[in-house]
Amino acid sequence: MAEFRPENKTESGSESGRLTARRVMLAVTVCAVLLAAAGFFLCGRHLLNEAFLREWDSGRYTDKFERPLLPVNFPESWLPLYHMGNISYMQEDYDAAVSWYQRSLGKNPPAEEKECAVRINLALALLHKIDYEHLDTENAVRTAVSQLKTARSVLTEHGCADPDGTDGHSEQAEQLKKEIDELLKKLQSGSEQQEDQQQDSQDTQDKEKEQEDDRQESGREKQIREELEEQKKQSAQERADKQQEKGMAEDGSGFGEFDGKTW
Repeated sequence: MAEFRPENKTESGSESGRLTARRVMLAVTVCAVLLAAAGFFLCGRHLLNEAFLREWDSGRYTDKFERPLLPVNFPESWLPLYHMGNISYMQEDYDAAVSWYQRSLGKNPPAEEKECAVRINLALALLHKIDYEHLDTENAVRTAVSQLKTARSVLTEHGCADPDGTDGHSEQAEQLKKEIDELLKKLQSGSEQQEDQQQDSQDTQDKEKEQEDDRQESGREKQIREELEEQKKQSAQERADKQQEKGMAEDGSGFGEFDGKTW
């Protein structure tokens, strides 16, 4: 007959406790590794930013410290993009700077001050794209005015500058908006003046053409009058000649003397 041995509850509970402890230790280890990795990443990010700022202060505008952070740009995901925009700006690559600043704004900078810093630099990059030395055509002026208005809207969006007053979040943004408004006023005034000058020039040309047409018409009229006078003289001369011939025919003075010959 087989011997029946009841389950040892003490041993089973001990095994379960050890399993639970192992699970807890594993979870703690994973958390510790994650925290260590996060701390390592944040420390590395801080060191890279410090290195970037040292290079910047020394006048060396390089992206070797910021570009590695772009694939893992968190928690301040806007910051490396903003720094890349500043590098492109200082390298006078304003198209690239505009693109980086716009991407930075797309990451929602966390504070008004930081957002306004991005917006100010974006507006400046847009202003640098204007060719101020060649605003001698209506199309060039129109393009410059459009660019200025775009830069102004960048500043006034989200209140960095007040669109209608001076109550914006940033004093620098307000100052830049004021300078943009002055440029817009000059360009629009100059455009109106240029249009007036063009209209005056066109009016002068029209007047000169009209005078030339009058002179040509007067010359033609004079020619016609001279031709008519000449025709009158010729007609009078012809009538006089015919009248003279008729008179000579009537008194016979128009025939030669008879010389006696009959043949």
